[in-house]
Amino acid sequence: MRTLAPTAVTLALALSLALPAHAERLPVVVQDVLARHPDAASAQALLEASEAVVRQSRSRFFPTLSVGWTRSSNEVEQLGQPIDRDTRRSEAALSWNLFSGGADVYRLKSARNERDAAGSSLIDVQEQLALRVADAYADVLRLQRINAGGKALSQSLTHLKSQVEARVDAGRISPADLTQVDVSIIESEEQVASLDAALAAALMRYEQLTGTAPDALVPPAFDALDFSRAARLQATLDNNPGLRAARQGIDARKADVGVARGALMPTVDVEVRRRLGATIEPVEVSDTVRSQQLAINLDVPLGGGSWYRVDEANARHQAAVADAASLEEQLSIDVATQVAELDRRESTYQALTRRLGASRTLIDAYGEQFNAGRRSLTDVLSAHRGRFDAVLAHANSEYERFRAQATLLALSGDLRTALTESYRDREYLAAAPAPVTPADTPSRVDTPDTERVKTLLEAWRLAWSSKDYDAYRGLYLTEFGGGGDATRQWERERERRLAKPGAIDVEIGALTVSRPDASTIVTVFQQNYRSNDYNDAVTKQLTWTREADQWRIADEQSSP
Repeated sequence: MRTLAPTAVTLALALSLALPAHAERLPVVVQDVLARHPDAASAQALLEASEAVVRQSRSRFFPTLSVGWTRSSNEVEQLGQPIDRDTRRSEAALSWNLFSGGADVYRLKSARNERDAAGSSLIDVQEQLALRVADAYADVLRLQRINAGGKALSQSLTHLKSQVEARVDAGRISPADLTQVDVSIIESEEQVASLDAALAAALMRYEQLTGTAPDALVPPAFDALDFSRAARLQATLDNNPGLRAARQGIDARKADVGVARGALMPTVDVEVRRRLGATIEPVEVSDTVRSQQLAINLDVPLGGGSWYRVDEANARHQAAVADAASLEEQLSIDVATQVAELDRRESTYQALTRRLGASRTLIDAYGEQFNAGRRSLTDVLSAHRGRFDAVLAHANSEYERFRAQATLLALSGDLRTALTESYRDREYLAAAPAPVTPADTPSRVDTPDTERVKTLLEAWRLAWSSKDYDAYRGLYLTEFGGGGDATRQWERERERRLAKPGAIDVEIGALTVSRPDASTIVTVFQQNYRSNDYNDAVTKQLTWTREADQWRIADEQSSP
């Protein structure tokens, strides 16, 4: 006799996400966006412009060379006789400002501070772009997972309807129960349509930002980082690129005050001028053919304009100080807000994970109780809806937790570095097998095989928990993962992870063992993973096969 409700394994498999061999990892996407986004290009151009201003300011310390040549034709009268005279003269001058009240020195200092501020602004733009990409990336993954949950709910309800129809036809339950299922299916289909629209909008935002359609996104996570409020606040106040640019702007405005005050001082210029030659036809009675001249000019401004420029520079300096203080205050608020959000998500994550696992068990339990007449159809439908709600809450929690972490890292200017040095991919299901209905469920193995598999699983758990790579590797097929480069890449990745410092604790629960054929054993169980920086609970499926007279793992899959 067929049972009523689909199993938890069916739902878990339907909710799984595929992870192809060529996955689009977040750090790679961020680097691609930073290399071509117009905001980054604009900030880079402004940095180059500020560097050119520094060179201009530095050039004021060098003398100015000028060379001139003139030719004139005129008609003059000499001793009562008209004469047409052609005159050609050439001369050179070298002028040098010796003193300008220090204005040039302060002008160069201001330009350098502006250049440094432009460099900090470029980093700030890059951090904000990285955060936007990370947010869009994680949002697509969130909606993909929720969307898969909605479709899984619709499929489960459709399967449930076929079983209810059989019971109605047999006269075992009322036709009203079938109507109740139909209403639930309609509601779920409306929800799927809404989820499809939300996912399409997220995909469009992602494509507009990155220039490419999302392809095989990999769930992101960060390794051990200190997200305490004190640590993040200190890092933000020390390293936030926007705040650093504001502080460098204060230094630039202070230097501008020096420039304005220099304008109040007299200037001293030296000029050396020399006539290189002169040709006059016909020759005048007398003319200077060659000469040298040394001139020193002392200019003292007498108007009030220079005083007002000092007032203006002081006011702009005070405004820059106030702006930096306001930004520092806002950053402190932002850090406190994000840390509180992260703490809230961390405190509920384990409960949501347990709820997710319990929702699978509840569906199976309610289905069996309904078959026995101890649960109503309303209870079964509620269990299916509860499963989707659990997926929704868990997916939103993971998204908000990652977003809070990324935001805190961006606030301290560390997001791009973390994406390079502290980033890792979360493990998701490598490939989703076809759903298994209760009628298709393989028979359980006999007790001796079950006990033998428990021993194998315990050896696998201990090897992982103790970080014994050799023992861990020995439990997998020689060509696990496809053989060749794929196997070697998997081996390097597993060895790298096991070599990381810190303890690992792996627990196994709710084990189900099946044997599709004589050479294959399938184990499905609840896996709880804990380390110093990461906790997770998933449904793990290990498929075992024989190799060299030993049972070894041929396939490994995980689902939320």
